[in-house]
Amino acid sequence: MALAMGALLPALAVAQTPSQLGGVGRGRVANSPAAEIPGVTCSGKSLDIGLNPGGGFGVGSGLVGVGFRFPNSLGDKAESLAYAFWGEGWKLSYKERMKDGTVVDTTAFWQPEFGYPPPARSNFEPVSAGLIRDDDQACVYSAVVRTKDHKVYLAFNFDFQKEFPSVVLTTTVASVGWAKLFDVIYARAVDYDVHQNTLNDWSSNDSAAFATGNSVTGDTPLVTLSVAGFVEDQVDGLTDCSRGHGGWKDVLGSGYHRESSAKCDTGPRILLVDEDTFDGFADPDYDQRGPGNSVVKNRVPHTSDGFASIHYLLGELQPGRPKSVVTVYSGALTAPTGGPSGD
Repeated sequence: MALAMGALLPALAVAQTPSQLGGVGRGRVANSPAAEIPGVTCSGKSLDIGLNPGGGFGVGSGLVGVGFRFPNSLGDKAESLAYAFWGEGWKLSYKERMKDGTVVDTTAFWQPEFGYPPPARSNFEPVSAGLIRDDDQACVYSAVVRTKDHKVYLAFNFDFQKEFPSVVLTTTVASVGWAKLFDVIYARAVDYDVHQNTLNDWSSNDSAAFATGNSVTGDTPLVTLSVAGFVEDQVDGLTDCSRGHGGWKDVLGSGYHRESSAKCDTGPRILLVDEDTFDGFADPDYDQRGPGNSVVKNRVPHTSDGFASIHYLLGELQPGRPKSVVTVYSGALTAPTGGPSGD
């Protein structure tokens, strides 16, 4: 099926083709000889970030590079994207029913510590990446990848308004094959180690997780970093029929009623937030559809410091019909009483 990708995915910059990747990472994650990760860095009023062509944070190595630095007035002391490796990544799982009735379940996944270009087991290929904008107001970066079966494209669009200590990531997942995909799940996982302190205090709710901490020596301010998931254009979990995805409409001015048109489809929903504890390598179960065996229930305090994962239930993907979700990464200074004191 020939589809106009320009209609499905955000505008793209010139593709990056990093072929010379030097250095060897700390190898904290199992079987991951992470090289130096390519990408760009952007600096704002209080936050510095590194964005890479795999669709995540982290440029350079976990000890020398930029991931998520807040407040950036502290320089490299502000680095908070895990310790010694870039602990931020994604996975996508989807099913397809074949002509003989069998179901193929596919998963693609990556975090920078797996190395770049991505290893074969990550099951995706980079397509393009680059800056859309970088001026005194904003940094906008786009990266596009596709699964190795060439059936799904993922477009990661990072919008960093430099006056604010937060980054808005919009992920668009587009099916470009002939067949409908179903049970589609997209997830983001992040391991914050505030100012390289590996003993953060974590909390979470139904759609966000928060890591609070300062440096071991106590010479940096108390900071809370968060990751939160959002879905757009929804009414009770369904998208607006009038926009081509379907869900609800006003019938004869009598209020909102469920639309029965076959064009209607369930919109994205946030499935859960979990906090993965260390399984020996601080590595979420990227290669599994579910969150694995190391899940800590929401709102339950725990003493170890690991990943927080947000899973988005995308449901079905019809050919040529993309779905988008939003993930927001933020920093805030925290008063000694636990209340925010500013950005």
